[in-house]
Amino acid sequence: MGIVLGIFGVAMVLLASNRVRIDVIGLGILLALGLTRTVPEATLFGGFASQPVLVIAGMLAMGEGLVRSGLTTRMARWIHQWGGTSESRLGATLMILAGLPSAFISDVGLVGLFIPVVKAIHQRSHVPVRCSCRWRWLQH
Repeated sequence: MGIVLGIFGVAMVLLASNRVRIDVIGLGILLALGLTRTVPEATLFGGFASQPVLVIAGMLAMGEGLVRSGLTTRMARWIHQWGGTSESRLGATLMILAGLPSAFISDVGLVGLFIPVVKAIHQRSHVPVRCSCRWRWLQH
């Protein structure tokens, strides 16, 4: 238990420092758990075979491709034209736009695709990105 807590503590410090990429930290955790034999070798990389992990990885890769192609900037510009600088209008526009493809792709995939778009909208309009949750400590 001490080894796992130590690995967890190091990972939290690295994540909080924001100096190491998150994928490097994740692979480092797997490597540390494997080298310390805390997790058996047979199950160490078993999570990569699960469908949700593959969907999330694929959607994040697709989201990065959308950013590099400039499509997210164009989508943000279009949403900004419709929504203006009003937080409620932007939210309604995003909900309508995200609702259409949700009939065809998974919700996790949809979030992975729209995160770069929402970040681009925030950069264009300076409307704060908020979570609509009840837990205030999660909000920025």
